[in-house]
Amino acid sequence: MKIRTWLMATYLAVMILPLAAAYGFYLLLTQWDGQQSLLDSFELTSEIQTIEEQLDDASLYKVQSREDIEDQLGSLSSREDLKIHLYRSDGLYVYRSDDPDHMLLLQDKSQLLKNLYQYDFSYQTVSVKKPVFQNETMRGIYEIQLKRTDWIEGVEKRRLWVLITLGIFFLTLYSFVIWLLHKRFNHPLKQLMTGMEEFASTHQTTFFPQKKQDEIGDLMKHFERMQIDIEDAQEKTKKAQLEKQTMIASLSHDIRTPLTSVRAYAEALTDETSLNQEERQHYGRTLIAKTHYLQDMIEDLTTFAQLQSAGYHFERSPVDGMEFIEMLFEGYEEQLDQQSIQFHKENQFGGTYCMNDRQMVRVMDNLIHNAVRYTPPEGSIWIGAYDAFTPLPDWIFEELQDDLHSWREEKPILLVQNEGATIQDDQLEKIFTPFYQGDPARSKQDDMNSGLGLSIAKMIIERHEGRMSAWSANGKGTVFAMTLSKITEGDGNHE
Repeated sequence: MKIRTWLMATYLAVMILPLAAAYGFYLLLTQWDGQQSLLDSFELTSEIQTIEEQLDDASLYKVQSREDIEDQLGSLSSREDLKIHLYRSDGLYVYRSDDPDHMLLLQDKSQLLKNLYQYDFSYQTVSVKKPVFQNETMRGIYEIQLKRTDWIEGVEKRRLWVLITLGIFFLTLYSFVIWLLHKRFNHPLKQLMTGMEEFASTHQTTFFPQKKQDEIGDLMKHFERMQIDIEDAQEKTKKAQLEKQTMIASLSHDIRTPLTSVRAYAEALTDETSLNQEERQHYGRTLIAKTHYLQDMIEDLTTFAQLQSAGYHFERSPVDGMEFIEMLFEGYEEQLDQQSIQFHKENQFGGTYCMNDRQMVRVMDNLIHNAVRYTPPEGSIWIGAYDAFTPLPDWIFEELQDDLHSWREEKPILLVQNEGATIQDDQLEKIFTPFYQGDPARSKQDDMNSGLGLSIAKMIIERHEGRMSAWSANGKGTVFAMTLSKITEGDGNHE
């Protein structure tokens, strides 16, 4: 029997027993009430009638001191099982046995006259309210509440009996449950704990040949599987360490190549006799380009390491979408014009966004640099920013429109599109991988690249609570798309 099934049955029994006891208590009280109600109705009504004879005196319903009224009531005023309320005919409280301050309060007469002559039997009291007349004129109203002492004592006795019986039953039930738990679960749990201690101390995989068909048996199976998963994780860690070493070797090669060139050109420049002025200028420009490349690679590596760190956070500030995009799109026309590339930009952003301007400029620089690498002379690059419900622009390659629309999910979107060679599907899955260089045949000659630009751009966008992806149209070019989150008005949250 499954532990879950057994526990559910036990819980069900424990839940039903109090309800059954309550129902039995209710039946007992109902039976007692049936027997006592008739007796109470005669005995209490007879006693109330005796009390009423003293309350029919019209002089009680005049405004007077509490002591004068109690003198007329005699022993009735001192009875603990009796409450007497006296009202004047206009609804003024003239006496309350439970109010020693004797405050005069005016009651709503229409409410006071309701339910006259009606005996009300509650759990603890029986009450009645009647008027007092003198010469056919109503002088006052009295209300009597008499405690049902015998009834309450009978209920308390039966309640005590039910509670004692229920307590004995629960004690017996829980003793049986504890014994069964000890017998059924102690041994397999001890086996499991022993296996855990052995694995923790020796790292030797422990298997349990005899497992029950219950949750503890399932736990043993999961523990066995967990041991295998830990061993697999250790193997993956070793593999990741090897990949890290490979990445460091690749990085060392990427840095060593320009350093070798820098050294060669620097040594050549020291020879004053072998180089003319034009060669010196060429070598100098090459040295500057190589050092810029090394500087950019070091900066990319620093940024990449920071973005990979869970503890790294950059500040973001609320910005106006239209003005921020205008700033973000500035400064590329001259650069692209020098490379004979046509540049088109469009800004239809609106609302307020939470941005880090420095990081977003890095994203745009990386995407534009990537687009320039693969755009042929006289080709075109388009950039655009569009609000959540603004349609995609017409310049998006037609075969990519549907994919972009469904991926966008009605979010604000940034687009960078360039004409050029197609990126194959297997390469599209890798272009955001760190140090991935892509197909050398697609890029321009002498183009130096660290292979971190796109991965950095994607991590920055994700830190802005957005997404980034890429699509390539056969024979046309490539589109990079990013979604962003707008700050909703009023609460500062993102949508």
